[in-house]
Amino acid sequence: MKILIAEDEVMTRKLLDFTLRKHSYETLLAVDGLEALDLLHTHSDIGLVIADIIMPKLDGIELLAEMRAEPATRDIPVIVATVMAEMDTVRIVAKLGCTRYLVKPVSPDDLLTAVREALGEPAPVLAPTRQGDLPASRGYDLDDLLADEAGLAA
Repeated sequence: MKILIAEDEVMTRKLLDFTLRKHSYETLLAVDGLEALDLLHTHSDIGLVIADIIMPKLDGIELLAEMRAEPATRDIPVIVATVMAEMDTVRIVAKLGCTRYLVKPVSPDDLLTAVREALGEPAPVLAPTRQGDLPASRGYDLDDLLADEAGLAA
């Protein structure tokens, strides 16, 4: 099974690819949403997509919408990794069935945690560095994020 990375920024794409390959994941790379969609049509072994929102030709939201409209790609989990932290964007991708939302810059630990969760893999047991420390995360569960927002608005 492969992970498709759709990211137009060269350095970010290379860092995501390096991190995943270092942990034995097989990757495919796309420089925009249109190339990602083409790869999805030609590789039936893609089990996860990591997509930026802001990309040329076809942005991440359009890519996600196209994926959800096609039976062959409808159920593939999608992790959004973006600099966009606005709740409007979160709402849009949540409605389209985004699995996880990561705000850039994404740490390797946050990326790996999100990937493992999206693929249903067990998380490794990490020992805190000091008594009482908890691992920080920039990854957001969309249901929790939207529930928190609803609670604040009430």
